[in-house]
Amino acid sequence: NNTIFDTFCTTNNQPQVMSVKYIQTILYCLLCMQYAISEEYVNSDSIDEILKNYTKEISNRTINEGPSEQLYLKIDSALALGYKHEKYEEIAIITANYAVNLERQGKLTQAKVILNRLLKHKDKIKAYYVGILLSKRAPIFNQENKIDSALADIEGALEGIGTGNNPILLGDTKYFYATALYAKGDVYNATIQYKEASDLFYSVDDIYSGNICLEEMAGVLYKSDLAEEALGIYDLIFERSEGILELLSLAQVLDIYDKTPYKEREKKALGKMIELYNIHYDSLNVFDKYTVDAKLLWYYLNQEDIKQAESYYTNVIESEFLKGGERDNCNITSNQLYYHILNENKKEATKFMDRLEHWGELGCYRTYYELKSKYYQLMGDIELENKVHKEFIEFKDDENRKIQLNKMAYIHAQHESERKEFAIKQKEAEIRELAQENKNKNIIIFSSVIGAILLLLLLLFRLRLQKLSSLNILKENTIIKLEQEKLKDSLKTKDKYLANFALSLTNKTKAIEDLKIQVEEGLSKDIHKDELLSLFSQDNIQDKDWIDFKERFIKVHASFFTNLKSKFPNLSPADEKLCALIKLNMTSKEIANILFISPKSVDQKKYRLKKKIAENSEKDLYQIIA
Repeated sequence: NNTIFDTFCTTNNQPQVMSVKYIQTILYCLLCMQYAISEEYVNSDSIDEILKNYTKEISNRTINEGPSEQLYLKIDSALALGYKHEKYEEIAIITANYAVNLERQGKLTQAKVILNRLLKHKDKIKAYYVGILLSKRAPIFNQENKIDSALADIEGALEGIGTGNNPILLGDTKYFYATALYAKGDVYNATIQYKEASDLFYSVDDIYSGNICLEEMAGVLYKSDLAEEALGIYDLIFERSEGILELLSLAQVLDIYDKTPYKEREKKALGKMIELYNIHYDSLNVFDKYTVDAKLLWYYLNQEDIKQAESYYTNVIESEFLKGGERDNCNITSNQLYYHILNENKKEATKFMDRLEHWGELGCYRTYYELKSKYYQLMGDIELENKVHKEFIEFKDDENRKIQLNKMAYIHAQHESERKEFAIKQKEAEIRELAQENKNKNIIIFSSVIGAILLLLLLLFRLRLQKLSSLNILKENTIIKLEQEKLKDSLKTKDKYLANFALSLTNKTKAIEDLKIQVEEGLSKDIHKDELLSLFSQDNIQDKDWIDFKERFIKVHASFFTNLKSKFPNLSPADEKLCALIKLNMTSKEIANILFISPKSVDQKKYRLKKKIAENSEKDLYQIIA
């Protein structure tokens, strides 16, 4: 400890003069660091106690005390201890809030030193908390007019805070980002951020904060000579607002109506505002009462209606809000000066004119020149009035140039954004079209593959069916062939039987003929001889045999004679008999024996028969009848 003490108390081996309190602080910090490094000397209760005391001290520390080297050392040691025991983020946020209080009281340097210490080890904490710390440092850069540094911090803050789920904090950060962008002169992107901030607030039903964002957006548009666009934003605000919220929004839009040609809309808005003012005034908080009274006061002062301005002037001057140390600002000073100028109170006007000189140096140029000109007019100093008026004209021309530049930049950025958006949409459309084409191609390919598979399956199925069908057909044909062969064999058998029967008839006839000859030779010639011989008549025997033959033939070939008659109705019975014998495939000799005629006669009969049924046919008679 003595070595450490000597190190802190000397620089380049030269003793340093230090107060006892400073040395005690160093020892306190060393103790905290020792706790952070060596857990064996500290338990969770003592850690919580140390951090609790630190939190209490930093939270209760008065702004007037301000930070000191001892406090910086305590912050560093508390952060080291917090990091060691996973409470770094908790300590960092508590400390950052103290820095914000310093910043609000104008102690920018001290606030920035503390935030820089917190951000020195930003790699140790989550991105979300880094975003919070950056969002608290950005306003300091903004007040120091270091806009680029403020924008860098706020962009980092958006990235970090965006990793969390806190739309309110993200909305606040985007609101400040929009303010910084406008200070940079980027009107278009400022309006985009204001709109996104409002959407975040509206998403959690914070209509009040959402309206403020849109009112700021409308103010930026109006200051860039885009009154129509500004009034369009207020139309969006009024769609969501009623009661007190509508009253507060009307208070803001009144300035725009006062400087535009929309007098009917101005008159209507003023009437509605007064109506809501009378209904809700007592329900307003201190700040909102002051805001509404100040807006109405400024409106009537611009109208030079001192009678209407009187009551609002009293409310503004006696406002509880001004008792909190906010009395000395540009707007209040301007209201009071303008009021006394209209009342021609030179003494009071001079007092507030001196105050306005201060605010003129800080940037309230338009109000400064306008009221300064009116003041010299009241005082009767024509020379100074003309001088200020000339300066005001020059300032106004310069301001108008800036406004036009902002307007042109806004329109250009808007067109560029629309062009990019159109290009993006076109690209997306092309991507969608390409995707659709690919999808269609995939569908076609898929359909083709499926179709090919189905076709293949169908072909296989058809081949299978054909194979089965071929087998069935072969089987059926085999059966039919067998049946036909069987039938053919049966027909052959029957035809053979018929042929044999016919031949047997021939033999029978021959036997009868022989018997007839014997009878003729053996019988005496008496009157009964002819009768007896008639019994052996060839025609009589053949007719009976033919009838018997025909009956047997029809049993085998049932429709033969019917079809023959149908096709050839002019055939004689002898022709039919010959056709039947030809059907049985008998030769001319066999037919001649049956008919008891010569084969030559049979051939003649065949010739005559062919002429009747197929004279011009090259086919054989056997083929025709078969």
